[in-house]
Formats: sequence, structure tokens, C-alpha cells
Amino acid sequence: MTGRALPAERQSGVALIIVLWTVVLLMFLVGHIEAAGRDEARLALNLRRSAALQSQADGAIAVAAFHSLDQTASHWPADGQIHVVRVHGDAFVDRIRIALIDQSGKINLNAAPASLLQGLIVAIGRSPAQAAAVASAIVQWRAPDGNAQSAVQLAAQYRNGGHQFGPPGTPFESLAELGLVAGVSPRLASALRPYLTLFGNGGVNLAYAAPAVKRAVAMGAGAGAAFMPHPLGLRVIEITATASGPGNTRFTRRAIVRLGSQASGWMRILMWSTPAAPPAALHVAAQS
Repeated sequence: MTGRALPAERQSGVALIIVLWTVVLLMFLVGHIEAAGRDEARLALNLRRSAALQSQADGAIAVAAFHSLDQTASHWPADGQIHVVRVHGDAFVDRIRIALIDQSGKINLNAAPASLLQGLIVAIGRSPAQAAAVASAIVQWRAPDGNAQSAVQLAAQYRNGGHQFGPPGTPFESLAELGLVAGVSPRLASALRPYLTLFGNGGVNLAYAAPAVKRAVAMGAGAGAAFMPHPLGLRVIEITATASGPGNTRFTRRAIVRLGSQASGWMRILMWSTPAAPPAALHVAAQS
């Protein structure tokens, strides 16, 4: 017994359905490939843009160091003034904002006495009672008092306060570590950070100090070591370079460098980082 053949009209209908589904599938595949291609092109463009921004910002660190060493009219003082450099011939970067800050005008977190730290905390708007407690906690964090029982009690206080880490009794290794100290909230740490450094001999160079630091020194009645320039003319400065481009794109590089004399012209990088945002400026100077 043999089956009956489909009528010609039904065979044509089945073939048409197969063709239509094939066309739909091909259109879907083509659309998917085009979308993937656009995503890949967009990703490649973003990578090129990021690389260009980072390259310009990194190069600006060396440019700033050169201008800091230069003693001619092209000299850039490390006083927080922002220099705006226009970039030509780069499709992804149109300007770079560069700021230099001499670290000698800041308070050394590892060397400052409690009275100077307390003065700084009051200078940024905190109460004297809070300032005294936080300053004492900072000193306890960086230097043990030599009493084993006190160290155990202090560690217990940190644990009971919900802290994961207790005072190591060693100098701060980074300013970010300040946020681990008891009584130092993220907001307070952020407010203190611009006025602190880990470099220098502990003295404050008032010629480069911010108003808050000057008030802290005044309240501390000159507490801390006197500022002594390096006998070889070495300086430690913080350089922040923010490269910006079309569409509000930007990349910020921050470096702390030790500079030699103009004659030697050498630079040693002490810290290299990518901050979340560039710091506030004191002044703006345009450079073509």
C-alpha cells in the first residue's frame, strides 16, 4: 500500500514556509553578526580612547617634573596651581590639567605630634574633643607604648568596635590606612587626606602650606620639628595630571616624585596611582 502524494498546491505551501523560515533565520543571524560587530568596534574604540588618555596623562607627569626643575620663565612652582595644556593632533585628548603640590607644605602623618594632628582636625571643622580622641588614636596606631597589657587592651577595643584590624604599632604605609583608625570615618579621612603626607622630615614648610595646615601649626604653637630644606636641594612633590577628551572622557594619574637639583635633573617615582577624581585647584593657568 502506498501513500498518496500531496497536491501540488500543498507542496508549494510547505516549500514557501520553509523558505520564509530560512529567510527569517538568516536575517536573525545577520542582525546578530552586525550587532556583535558594532559591539566589537565600540569596545575597540573605547580601548583606543582609554589608552590615549592614559598615555597623555602619564607623559604629563614627566612634563610637569621638567617644568618644576626648570628655573627659567617656564618654571612651574609646586603651589597647587593648575596648568591647562592644550593637546593638538589627538582625536581622543584635547587638554590636560596638571597640578604640582610640594609635600613639604603638608603634615607628615608618621612624624607629627598629637598636638599638631589635633590642630589639623580642629582646623577642618571638628570639635576639640573629637580632635583630641582621633589624634591620640593615630599616634597609638603608628607607635606602641611598649606596654604589652595596653596593646592587648587596645586590640580588644578595636575588635569590640567592629574593626577588622587593630593598631600594628608601625608607621603608616599609605594614607588609605588612616581610614582604619578608630574614630576616623570615611568622611573625616577624606577631609584630612589633602593635608597629609608620608614624606619629609616632619617639619612643615609654611611657604607651601594650605590655610588649614597653617591654622593647625598656629594652634599647635609650632608643634613638631622645624622645617629643614634638604642639603642637596632634593624635593618631594605630588603631580596630578588629568587628560580630558570629547564626551567628558578623562583619565587621572597621580604621582609622588623626588626631584634632584636642576643640574642633576633626575626624578625618582615614589608613588604611582590612579585616583578616583582629581583634587581641587588653587589657581588655573592656561598653556597653549
